[in-house]
Amino acid sequence: MEQQQASEEQGVEQALTEEQVQVLNEQQLIHEMLLNQHSLNMKSYNTEWIEKGTRREFDYPLAAAQEIAEFINSYGYSWWSKPVGNLTEVPLDELNCRTEIVDAVHFMLSQSIIDESVDNAVQSIHSAYTTAMGTPPSLNTRDLARVLQARLLLSFDSDLMAATWLSNPWVTLFSLCRSMNFSLEQLSARYLGKSRLNAFRQKHGYKEGKYTKLWDGKNEDNFFLAQWIDNEPVTPTVRDIDEWLEKRYAEFTQVSL
Repeated sequence: MEQQQASEEQGVEQALTEEQVQVLNEQQLIHEMLLNQHSLNMKSYNTEWIEKGTRREFDYPLAAAQEIAEFINSYGYSWWSKPVGNLTEVPLDELNCRTEIVDAVHFMLSQSIIDESVDNAVQSIHSAYTTAMGTPPSLNTRDLARVLQARLLLSFDSDLMAATWLSNPWVTLFSLCRSMNFSLEQLSARYLGKSRLNAFRQKHGYKEGKYTKLWDGKNEDNFFLAQWIDNEPVTPTVRDIDEWLEKRYAEFTQVSL
């Protein structure tokens, strides 16, 4: 009897340990995204991004809302557009839906750093993630996107809608991810890929107009990068992403010559 009780207690302890490890892994992913965003912003604007973001000259919530508008467009909502071929409705572009979520996250991370600092933002964003994962969304994907867009337009620090569980834009963002079966691990991998792509573009003369964004003449670089990341069995490292970008860009630009 005592042996059975000890075994049960050991199982509970093991379960708690696994849960703690999972939380630490989730927080680490969020921390890495925040640090990366801070570094990217500093390289682009020095400390000016914080000052202008505070004054809303750099309106990060508005920029994120614009990305969510593009998500809605990719979700097949444009009923006013004529379907192509024999299609009866505008098709869902799931690959680009995830891309637009990642683009929104760049701006949301920036605003969170301004509002809280990196360390505090890790805790608040993870708390939002936990809430979203523990509360099945009562809204469909399109409506979640609409609520997120509205919440962003009302700004992060607004008291409006504070009475609802959707008041925190991060909760809504993670609920939207959940509805798209877009895990935190996948979001982090896609975010890192887009961040490295932004640096790659600058390295190859994006600001000077020398960079070829349409690699095959019709699809953007991010399309190919997203496909590659989504199909990799193991999450690519920064080095993996950088090497892939250099190799594939050289191949595409050589073909287009």
